[in-house]
Amino acid sequence: IVVAGQQVRITATLAAQIPQTGGLRVNTPGVKGAEIYVDGEHKGNAPGEVSGLKPGTHAVEIRLKGYKPERQRLAWEGRREKALTFKLTPTP
Repeated sequence: IVVAGQQVRITATLAAQIPQTGGLRVNTPGVKGAEIYVDGEHKGNAPGEVSGLKPGTHAVEIRLKGYKPERQRLAWEGRREKALTFKLTPTP
């Protein structure tokens, strides 16, 4: 309880909130419009960015009609940006 006119000393330690999620940039040189899937969920089109990834291992897949699907595993530590490049191969 603080009484009027009384002085009270308060000590606090402040810490920065470091975001636990991050962004992923997906590049598909020479090809536009490929669909980006992370852990089986559609996240947008490449080239493009995916935000809100949580730390852990993720399966990233790129799909586009007329091309073979490409997959990469991403070990995500969080709190920073990463980039993946996929080279898409046309299907015969």
